[in-house]
Formats: sequence, structure tokens, C-alpha cells
Amino acid sequence: MMIFRKRFLLRKPHQLLQAVFYGVTCLDDVLKRVTRKKDVKFITAFRDLLFTTLAFPISTFVFLSFWALYLYDRELVYPKILDGIFPGWLNHAMHTSIWPLSLVELFLRPHHYLSKMKGLTLLAVSSLAYIGRVLWIYSETGTWVYPVFAKLSPVGLAVFFSLSYILTASIYLLGEKLNHLKWGHSDADSGTQVPQEENPTHKSYQAQKGAKVPPG
Repeated sequence: MMIFRKRFLLRKPHQLLQAVFYGVTCLDDVLKRVTRKKDVKFITAFRDLLFTTLAFPISTFVFLSFWALYLYDRELVYPKILDGIFPGWLNHAMHTSIWPLSLVELFLRPHHYLSKMKGLTLLAVSSLAYIGRVLWIYSETGTWVYPVFAKLSPVGLAVFFSLSYILTASIYLLGEKLNHLKWGHSDADSGTQVPQEENPTHKSYQAQKGAKVPPG
């Protein structure tokens, strides 16, 4: 039973990430009220960086991958014996609530996205760091963070991690698209959100679309 408790406690990175993100978000809101400014530049930029490149993609990936594997065979990610060790609400706090909370954040507040190259690079670096941690933990303890890893060969692990990054990168791009649809164009240089009706490019397009072609 100790091995399952130990394995469960090793699953901390995304919980820590969520805690840091919401802590920074709270600090951002408090400082805005205290300083009476629309943006506290560094804190707001750091909040957006955490959310766009880490919190939203990773929380969505964890939700989708965990519950897909759980429904297929729960022993691969959350063995039944854990039900007698940890309450069900804790499992949902770790693997379920993180996704709807991220969606609420996405639709309640505009976020500045970096260029695709920078955003996906940061996401790749964080993914490699997580993979390195998983492998280091296994080398030190002989325990995989999730039982599914024990079922895979080295090639299988490489394929699994590669597909996981592709899915996470796709979620990142989806988040950027949803942010754009909800809040308008994001100026990559200034970090400001430009609503569709105020976007010069959009206006120019609408003007051209509505322009009449003179008779030949």
C-alpha cells in the first residue's frame, strides 16, 4: 500500500502549477485594486505567460488523458486500491476540476499569447522537464508515476511522450484560437487585446468587402 501512496504523492507538478498560477492571478487582482491601474505590467504578463503556455494546455491534457485511460482501464492510471487510501473528491480535485476552472479563466479574462514559435518552444521545454522528472524518479525509486508507463517499452514510451506533446501543442493552439474568438486580435508586440470591430485589419477587410466595383 505504501508504494501506491508514494506513487500518488509523486503526481505534483500540475497541482503546483495550478497553485502558482491562481496565486499570481490573485496577486494581480489585488495589486490592480491597490494601485488603481488597469495592468500591473510584470505580474499581468507573468500571469498570462503561465496561463497560455502551461496552465491551460497542461490542465486540459491532464483531464483528457487521465479520464480517457481511466475509462479504458483505471488500473493504468488510478488503481482501485487507491479508493481506500484517498477520497474520491481528491481525485476529482486533481484530475477533473482543473479543466472547467481553466475554461472559466479563458472566457472571463483576455490573455496575451506569445508568438506561436515562442509559446510552443516554452511548452516543449516544460514537457521535456516533466519527462526528465518522470525518468529521474523512476531511476531513483524504481516506481513509475503512472502504472501505464510500466506497460510500455522504451520505444513505446518515446511514442507516448511524443504524441502527448503533439496533443498538448494542439490544445495550446486551440486555447489561442478561443482567446482570439472571444476577445479579438492579440497584438504580439504591445500585449493588448484589440476587439474585432477595432482591429484595423478587420476594418480594412470589411471596407474592401463592402466597396462597390465601378462599372467597366
